[in-house]
Amino acid sequence: MIIILKLFESVLTGIKEIFHNKTRSFLTMLGITLGVASLITMASIVEGAKVSTLAIMNQWGGLNKVSLRYTSEDSAGMGMGGFTFGAKRSGITLKDINELYRSHPDIIDTISPQLYSRGAVKRGNKALYVHRIIGVTPSFGKVEQYEVQSGRNLSLFDDWCLARVCVVGTILRDELFEEYEDPVGQKIEVEGVPVTIVGVYKNYQMTDPLRPDKPQAETNKQQGFEKAIKPTDKNERLSGRGFWRKYGMGNVLWYKNFILCVPFSTIQMSYRGDNYIDTVNILLKSPDDLTRKVENMSRTLKNSRGAEDFEINTAAESYEMMNKQINIFNIVLGSIAAISLIVGGIGIMNVILASISQRIREIGVRKSVGASDLDIFIQFLIETIIIAMSGGLAGILLSFFLASLIAGLSGLNAAISFGSIILALTFSGLVGVIFGIYPAIKASRLNPITALRYE
Repeated sequence: MIIILKLFESVLTGIKEIFHNKTRSFLTMLGITLGVASLITMASIVEGAKVSTLAIMNQWGGLNKVSLRYTSEDSAGMGMGGFTFGAKRSGITLKDINELYRSHPDIIDTISPQLYSRGAVKRGNKALYVHRIIGVTPSFGKVEQYEVQSGRNLSLFDDWCLARVCVVGTILRDELFEEYEDPVGQKIEVEGVPVTIVGVYKNYQMTDPLRPDKPQAETNKQQGFEKAIKPTDKNERLSGRGFWRKYGMGNVLWYKNFILCVPFSTIQMSYRGDNYIDTVNILLKSPDDLTRKVENMSRTLKNSRGAEDFEINTAAESYEMMNKQINIFNIVLGSIAAISLIVGGIGIMNVILASISQRIREIGVRKSVGASDLDIFIQFLIETIIIAMSGGLAGILLSFFLASLIAGLSGLNAAISFGSIILALTFSGLVGVIFGIYPAIKASRLNPITALRYE
């Protein structure tokens, strides 16, 4: 109990001394404040980029999505979808997909086979070249994270009867139709074949954490930017980069809106003439132990096909690579912030040493009335810790302002985590302890008689 009372008395004495010299205390803790603010602000920007990137990856299927592709095909020539009609091809088939699902029902949630195509899409005197005409099954929306905004999705019945229907993205809707027109139920031509639009996907918008440009679609519209499609002059049509400039600046998901989906069997039977699949995207039930699951699926497919002529890619691989880069940024930025905190700690130590020389007589008086060396040591150490922790708290408050300011000016996302706040407080407390020990020892070792004689 006596120890607690003495400790409480030392804390009160330290606080009184800080408030007695407000200007000196403020300038002393300023180095710690700026160090903590820079540490948390930089960590928040890096964490914000990480959160944004993960959100973007989730919009493309998430970490539990894997992609299966055939790797030995030598494709050349461009028919509808970029394939040579009549050429001998090989690849993944529905038999391989069924074998995967039969062998691994415990880990596979949904499978989405896809056929890629590209070609001219027309409506009346408007036309554009679409690079993402995809033959899909009804599982496509779940695996690729697509939702229908108006109309309906493609169904199994559409696939079974080779229906000439499609679901389009918002870019095709905006380019081929006027604002007041409802595209659902309207016909368009895909490579000269009439196809009925049965649905429109929702518009996907997300700021790129690495290139936070402002979206241009609304700005272009306000400035009278005409539609990409010119009825007569083909040379004035937008190229791929032109579409990006109009729809993609500031929106990392813009390409998700530049899509046209038709039933899988419609492309396979009407245009392709073979049973091979371009890509198989698989949604696993969980991203846990992903390496083992991929190895098991690869083994099953290799035994079924008799050759390892395929590759299985995972979004988690890209995410892990990104995490490694983020960890490097954290180390570099954390080191810079740590150096600034150390500089602040040196400033605290210098000020406390100067303070001791001004308070030698006070120390002598305290010792003469019974204060021990330990009491003096604790008083000055606590005073240093309080200054450092106060600077740390002020730095935390400042970091919220700086993070918001940087995010507002640059367009970057900032996410201040609880862990970074705890780390900053802990580090500032350690700085107070480490750089307060020497001044506290020096003060506690003063001879009381010499201190009382000091003028």
